[in-house]
Amino acid sequence: MKRIDPTFAKNIFYAFFAQGISLCLSVFMSLIVPKVLGVEQYSYWQLFIFYVSYVGFFHFGLNDGVYLRLGGIDYEKLDYPVLAGEMRILFYVEILIAGTISVAVNFMDIALERKYILFFTSVYLVVSNVSLFLGYIFQAVNMTKVYSMSVIFDRVLVIVSFVILVSLHVKEFYIYVIFYTVSKFSSLLYCAVKGRELIFSRGVSFKGSFSWVKRDILTGINITVANIAGNFILGIGRVVVDHRWGIESFGKFSFSLSLTSFFLLFISQVSMVLFPALRKVNESKVKAAYVKLRFLVSVLLPCAFVAYIPMKIFLVGWLPAYKESLRYMVLLLPICTFDGKMQLLCNTYLKVLRKERKLLWNNVAALAVSVAACLFSGYVLDNVLAVAIAMVLAIAVRSILSELYLGGVMGVRLGMQIFMECAFVALFVTVTWFLDDLPAFLLTLAGFAFYAVCSVGYYRKEERKHV
Repeated sequence: MKRIDPTFAKNIFYAFFAQGISLCLSVFMSLIVPKVLGVEQYSYWQLFIFYVSYVGFFHFGLNDGVYLRLGGIDYEKLDYPVLAGEMRILFYVEILIAGTISVAVNFMDIALERKYILFFTSVYLVVSNVSLFLGYIFQAVNMTKVYSMSVIFDRVLVIVSFVILVSLHVKEFYIYVIFYTVSKFSSLLYCAVKGRELIFSRGVSFKGSFSWVKRDILTGINITVANIAGNFILGIGRVVVDHRWGIESFGKFSFSLSLTSFFLLFISQVSMVLFPALRKVNESKVKAAYVKLRFLVSVLLPCAFVAYIPMKIFLVGWLPAYKESLRYMVLLLPICTFDGKMQLLCNTYLKVLRKERKLLWNNVAALAVSVAACLFSGYVLDNVLAVAIAMVLAIAVRSILSELYLGGVMGVRLGMQIFMECAFVALFVTVTWFLDDLPAFLLTLAGFAFYAVCSVGYYRKEERKHV
């Protein structure tokens, strides 16, 4: 039996530990904060979280380009002056964008709470994108421990400050926004200390730095736009809910999405660890790893369906004001299966294979479907449940198309496996929507057992071909 590469194992450990801390924060924010803030204040908090999830667009592909260019290189071999010059240009651009947003907010005819959210989003934009520039470098050069520790510092500070605020019964969302933004500085400071060789490098000339910035943006913009388009597949539905039914409906809808995201927390971080590791191995090992990873993801992610009924029973008693959100969650939970596979498998492998443009077009096509379907559901059908269904269908179509394409590249037949996954998703939604909790749970559990057995058989067949 082959030994696991110790560096890879250590990176996975720190990645999981960091995301474990993030999971604790997500549980706290999803279960405790809404109980303290109340529906309206929590809804504004969710609006802030929604906005800051899109600040990554404003590095315009630079961070992703640097990540792709440096993937697999040793830290000691980096060109510090070039990277220092790029980081300084990024910082100046982010300051300019944040200043423009802050000034523009004063002239907007919107509620004071929304102005406040936009202002702090602009502050968060600067800190987050500069921090991610350094974090992506550490990820690319296989120093995941450093990046993971920066995440841990950030998350722990948020948890501690939020525990204090909850203990003091602070009910104004803007106080939480301030502490959330300040906590991000700890991540930036830690990365800056660990990357001091880069930070304190004199850098190359502005012309030279700009040339490298242009080069990395042209490389990374496909990934950045693909990521933003991928995020906005779900985001457009939340925008429609906010505009069509108001801030409180937005909060309840966002609450169900935040519960769904519990099951996806680890996926994105593991994919960041996989990328530099896969860049260093040969093609046959890349295919073998794909077969194993797909089996694990396909069996583990649907466990969320089995957990739904027990979680629902607990949450109805704990947060009765959000009972409606758990109804949405029945329709939104399939995102776990489809988006989880997209993040870990399709995104990672398409980057390794340098198929960023394919990733971009799949996400843009799915976004177009989501925009059309969500607008129709919200403004023609006037049905929030239809909006949820539209979002999931767009996510599912993107995942299926990407998997079929990747399977073709890898020489792996996925048609029957994808059919089985979709059938299990359909079973869960149907029985959970129309039946009482106990029969729905038992049928879901039986369906999962049958699906898992079939998945094991499929994996063994493919393993003999590729491993």
